Amino acid sequence: MWGGGNTSIKLTETDYRGRSVPVLCVKGSGSDLKLVERRDFPAVRLDDIQKLFEREDMTDDEIVSYLDHALLDPGAGRPSIETLLHGFLSPVVVIHTHADAVLSLSNNDRPRDSIAAVYGRDVVSIPYRRPGFRLAKDVAQALAATPDANAMILERHGTITWGATAREAYESVIRMITRAEDAIAGRRRGRKVFGASRVPALEPAARHALASAIAPRLRGRFSSHELWASAVA
Repeated sequence: MWGGGNTSIKLTETDYRGRSVPVLCVKGSGSDLKLVERRDFPAVRLDDIQKLFEREDMTDDEIVSYLDHALLDPGAGRPSIETLLHGFLSPVVVIHTHADAVLSLSNNDRPRDSIAAVYGRDVVSIPYRRPGFRLAKDVAQALAATPDANAMILERHGTITWGATAREAYESVIRMITRAEDAIAGRRRGRKVFGASRVPALEPAARHALASAIAPRLRGRFSSHELWASAVA
């Protein structure tokens, strides 16, 4: 799945007074990882982010307002709403993705069992929580409690990997996705995933006649898209 998620890197930049300032360069809200450029990574003062860890909670609106004041360049784009998730972690590079293969392991009624069966203890599973301040703290506390973990999976959400360099973090993403794909392929081997159609499709003329018969009775109750869906169902 391309384009989804957000990435970050911790650097030292120079502020308007010529001072060296530790910053978190994080993907801006609304930008696309497929087409992203350097300008799409606003720099946020790292000490301002880390200071927030002492708080118990913050609303999304409070986070957005706070980050606007923490920008190194006041004219930069708006940082991702998940900036705190990246900033609360110590590794230099953090990558958060929504890879389909991994989501298939976590978006079910037994996510922890599915994840453990594929990754063992190398990957920490984080119970689902709506993205925001509390989730950012959950992730940071989980990594502090399991410093030997290679990666994390947010149940029903996505993956988090990290590294000392962008290459290291990226290769960790690829390993996670590959392991998930291999596990899925193994379970499918020798099984018929989809069988033949149980109901034969109508010929085009018959479909048109059926749609014409149904549409007058439904007109005004549904949109044209819903009318067509009901006619061909």
